[in-house]
Amino acid sequence: DGGAVAIGTYQISQSNSDIWILRFNNFGDTLWTRKFGSLNSDEGSSLTINDNNEIVCTGYSTIVVGTNILDKQIWISKIDLEGNVLWEKIPGFTDQSQRFPINDIGNSIISSDDNNIILWTTNGYPPGTTTKNILLLKINKYGSTITLTQNLVSNKDEDGKMVKQLSDGNFLVLGTSTDPSSGNSDIVLYKLDTSFNVLWSVILDDNENETASSFIYKDNQIFILGTTNDPKTDTKKLLFITTDSQGENPVFYKYGFLKEKLEGFGMDKTSDGGFIFTGSSLFLYKIKDLNDL
Repeated sequence: DGGAVAIGTYQISQSNSDIWILRFNNFGDTLWTRKFGSLNSDEGSSLTINDNNEIVCTGYSTIVVGTNILDKQIWISKIDLEGNVLWEKIPGFTDQSQRFPINDIGNSIISSDDNNIILWTTNGYPPGTTTKNILLLKINKYGSTITLTQNLVSNKDEDGKMVKQLSDGNFLVLGTSTDPSSGNSDIVLYKLDTSFNVLWSVILDDNENETASSFIYKDNQIFILGTTNDPKTDTKKLLFITTDSQGENPVFYKYGFLKEKLEGFGMDKTSDGGFIFTGSSLFLYKIKDLNDL
């Protein structure tokens, strides 16, 4: 209908925030808003519109486990376009008796057939591990778990950012990989088959601290947006990476100025073959082609 929906976080106090969902008409007027959350920190991350025009969204809700220990758990909800809540769930996948806190965060969600795929980041799952891992979860239209991946194998802390399904049914997963000992971070890209098995993975490193935000797959190319931080000058710039369909032959582009701290958040490809980027400090960048800002 030309309208839009958005998900984010509504800060109530320093220690309390709620998941916030907003619905707009085609003039940008707010039709309704919904808040979800506990008395602790809750954040909304991602939403999608399924084939039935229902909003399926994810994030995390902070719950109390054990003796007043706070733990983040994946939060999932389905809402119709009038704002009616169809269901709301906090699945709680991990064995809380093994390690506190676990912390599971839903980062990205997409619709696939009559199901939904959630990209999530977990800290210390399976029990006994100490690193952050990326996993995928498939849920049905009622929010029940169908398929849960094992963690994507890595000895580093990996934080999931975005998942997309390709025309062949396979998946691309974007994230940030951080070395726990040095704190150095790089962008990681995975390709998974329809059963969530890893077909390949690549690390994209331009010799600075890189973090991922979003990506586009088009014409057998992968376009990645993120942020690069020069540890010597503590300058942050928008990072734009182009690779082939296998994540190989990367080319790195940086946009920004000295002493700025700009972070790239979202991107889209424009009809003239260029790109448009949004990010921190409310900046908007448009490039005509890969070399012309």
